[in-house]
Amino acid sequence: LNRTNNLHVVVALNSAALNGAKTQAQQVANINNIVSDYEKYGLTIGTDVDIVVIGYGAGARWLLTDTSFDTFFGTDAATVEANVALPVITSLITKGVKFFACQNTMINTKIPGTTTNIKTTDLTPEVNMVPAGVTALLDFQYLRYQYIAP
Repeated sequence: LNRTNNLHVVVALNSAALNGAKTQAQQVANINNIVSDYEKYGLTIGTDVDIVVIGYGAGARWLLTDTSFDTFFGTDAATVEANVALPVITSLITKGVKFFACQNTMINTKIPGTTTNIKTTDLTPEVNMVPAGVTALLDFQYLRYQYIAP
């Protein structure tokens, strides 16, 4: 690595796709790989590398608590379907990665058969909000963040 500090990265989290084994959200796994790679080189997330993740569209689901994930996206009423990405998201937050949820997505995502949309209390703690995910990506790029769409 030529640069060992003052790196700024913004990542789009906009897909509901799972990895091949169907055990992890593919984009979340990619973000975790980015963090692991920088850590291998001795860089500290939040100090040497600032990583911001913007969840919007289908990818915003990975920012929900287990209970809310099941409420909005569960397919079997008899089984609680946990958010498979939540343990990695929580770990990334602990390491200093910042997560933001798109308010447009929150407003437009409804519990099936209702008019109830995602609320702030449905989000994983430490996840903040931006008015619009795509606009936030542009704003962070204007602030010289490198854009990644894994």
